[in-house]
Amino acid sequence: MISLRLDVTIPAISSSSSGFLFFLTNLRGYRHLKLGIHIITDKYTDMQLRHLATLLIASLMSCGGETSPGGGTTPTQPVVPVATSITLSASSISLNSLGQTASLTAVVTDQNGAAMSGQAVAWSSSDTGVVTVSNGTVTAVADGSATITATSGTLTATASAIVGQEPSTISLSSDSLIMRSVGAEVDLTAAVLDALGGTVEGAVISWTSSDEGVATISFGSTGSEAGTVTAVANGSATITATSGTASATASVTVAQIPSTITLSST
Repeated sequence: MISLRLDVTIPAISSSSSGFLFFLTNLRGYRHLKLGIHIITDKYTDMQLRHLATLLIASLMSCGGETSPGGGTTPTQPVVPVATSITLSASSISLNSLGQTASLTAVVTDQNGAAMSGQAVAWSSSDTGVVTVSNGTVTAVADGSATITATSGTLTATASAIVGQEPSTISLSSDSLIMRSVGAEVDLTAAVLDALGGTVEGAVISWTSSDEGVATISFGSTGSEAGTVTAVANGSATITATSGTASATASVTVAQIPSTITLSST
């Protein structure tokens, strides 16, 4: 019996009455596997057996076998994925209405840049008074800014969140005014709303009249939510409140009616 190792050394061959039994051990990837080859001696000379041994070794090494210093093969060890980085689907998000939501996704990758599934990710907000976050869903609470953080093990990634309400509609306290006396005054109030119906606090509102010869509109300061309509003369006019790209109108009709009659003597 002759034991062959995967190296370039040709083992010595001895004969026996029953022939030769070659054992090839430590095959690539199978450390404990033995391959037995039985050769009948009466069919091969010693030189032919040596050539056969050389051929076996060359064939195995051409299949990718790696030799170790001791002559055996070193099996290829599987590479264990290790989480090395985490990235978010966006580095910043902007929300224009209270209650508006936006979704962030986190991807954990291994040392080869491959995405890893099943990795636990924890989410947090630096200011829950501005935005909250749950499983990557960010919800606007109030105007301001905050930082969203995703954590997986020792890895973290962040995204900035900015909430800035934008006027979408304006609601007036009345959309039609009828004034029966010149000099009469009526107050109008305006509420500026975002796209989801949230009140835009501190929104700048401008007031205008389509015909100041019929009715004027005055307000205490730029951005006032209240304006005072004053009747000037019989006729009609339109009062408009504007904030950003949002606007609302109210029609004004001035139609005097007799209140008293004064007689003069002659």
